[in-house]
Amino acid sequence: MTAVVPVRRRRLSRRDREQQLLAVAEEVFASVGVQAASMDEIAERAGISKPVVYDHFGSKDGLLAAVVESIGERLHEVTLAATATAPTPERALSAGLTAYFEFAEAHAGKWRTMMRETTASSAAAQALEGIRFRQASMIAQVLATDLSPGPRERAMILAQAIIGASERVATYRSLLPAGSAPSIPDSTAGVMDLVWTGLQAERLTHGVLPIPSP
Repeated sequence: MTAVVPVRRRRLSRRDREQQLLAVAEEVFASVGVQAASMDEIAERAGISKPVVYDHFGSKDGLLAAVVESIGERLHEVTLAATATAPTPERALSAGLTAYFEFAEAHAGKWRTMMRETTASSAAAQALEGIRFRQASMIAQVLATDLSPGPRERAMILAQAIIGASERVATYRSLLPAGSAPSIPDSTAGVMDLVWTGLQAERLTHGVLPIPSP
């Protein structure tokens, strides 16, 4: 009779375990919502004990903040890549908006987790504000290639306005029944129609905008 040799699980490094837990938590939060999600379920799906989850993230809010950071980093990567090779600031802004809306649609559950399931006082909300600042800084740099020296704050004011408009359009699209939301090209065109006219007026009034420090 052949002896059965037990299969030993490979012990993950701390970094790999964190990445595994983030991936599991993203799916749980996206499927059932943050409030309904339990640390027990996340631990069970990851094949570990609940104290290990707390050891890595401290609390459910700490885990949510890390999930928001992870989603935001991927959002930043895709929008940055979309703007990097555009020949003009107008094309760069349009490409970035399209990438933004595509990400929100392709990852609807994760988008909802990042944008709609954080509270104002939470670590996750602070993480979301960091993501918004990073995105706004990227937009301000796009604008600075076309627009001239004016008050230092103006670039970020305009970029923050674009972020707000984009978030609201993406949220509006996510709330509509499947198949009834405005198309991504129409959504991009709508935001561009709103902001680019104002940006051209800004250019005539103030010239090129400065690049803000991060």
